[in-house]
Amino acid sequence: MAALMYPIVGAWAAKVWYNERITKQAAVGILVIVAGGVFIFAPGIVGEFTGAGTGGLLGYVGGAMAIVGWGLEGAIAGRALDVSDPDVGITLRFSAEVAIWIVIGVPIAWALAGGDALWSTMGDALANPTVWLLLLLLGLTFGFCYVAWYKSFPLIGVGRGQAIAALYGPFALVWLTIFTLVAPSWQFIVGALIAVAGTFILFTEKRDVLEVIRAVPSGRSRTVQENPSSPVR
Repeated sequence: MAALMYPIVGAWAAKVWYNERITKQAAVGILVIVAGGVFIFAPGIVGEFTGAGTGGLLGYVGGAMAIVGWGLEGAIAGRALDVSDPDVGITLRFSAEVAIWIVIGVPIAWALAGGDALWSTMGDALANPTVWLLLLLLGLTFGFCYVAWYKSFPLIGVGRGQAIAALYGPFALVWLTIFTLVAPSWQFIVGALIAVAGTFILFTEKRDVLEVIRAVPSGRSRTVQENPSSPVR
């Protein structure tokens, strides 16, 4: 569900940080997405706090962290792409992620699993040609996905770009059902459909609305009107 709700954080952060426009239709879409998320999460969270849950509170916390993290990533990328290219952004993004895994993830896994078990498992995995094929496919798909994702932010805005990308959430439900043969609960399905409807509302705006995706601060606009030849900082 984090995949459906993180555009809310991205749109809000871009609005506060660099005045990205949130139109009335976009605001309605955001509210509908929130409604879908509440429909899914509220009963489970209430159950966890009242003692009737299944011990999934840590999962809810992780989902909330993903919502905030992915949303802020989009806002940061949208700002960075004012002065850089998407291929540069993806290189920096995944280089930083690799560094985090090496510095934090691997030592924690080594401490929990034991050094011998960790390295032997990694060796067995890398000795399998199928794993290398999977890594190749993941690299190609992730590369294309992130370049297109980052490129969308300066073109149509962070909120809309993330809303389009968030549609992979419902597809995840489909694939999970196919491969695990376990259908999600009706509450989850209905909430996801509501959130998907909000996603479509968020990014299906008229073309003329997208011609100006960032509002110009009033002080700057007055400066330009009074001194047209002066450079705008």
